[in-house]
Amino acid sequence: MRSIVERPDGKGVIFMTNGDGPPGSRGRLWRSRDCGAHWEDAGLPGELESSCYWLAVNAADPNLIFAAATLGQLYRSTDGGESWTALKRRLGEIRALAWLPD
Repeated sequence: MRSIVERPDGKGVIFMTNGDGPPGSRGRLWRSRDCGAHWEDAGLPGELESSCYWLAVNAADPNLIFAAATLGQLYRSTDGGESWTALKRRLGEIRALAWLPD
């Protein structure tokens, strides 16, 4: 496990990242809909090329969630983590992820 974050709407949805090491060669994003009792693959599109490490949520908009893999792949959900889009922009390496409201 790399990080674990609760969606900030109080509905018991939790996301957890994992991977096979730093930076790793594969990773996955997991989702729980029942406060961590059961887990399912959150369905990031494509194949992660490194460990999925980082998550960013904010109470200002619980539906907007970001995830990132160590070697620069970025993902966005606009529906609270039900579906994900891979962002075209990639970074060389990511060491933290946060989003702040305007």
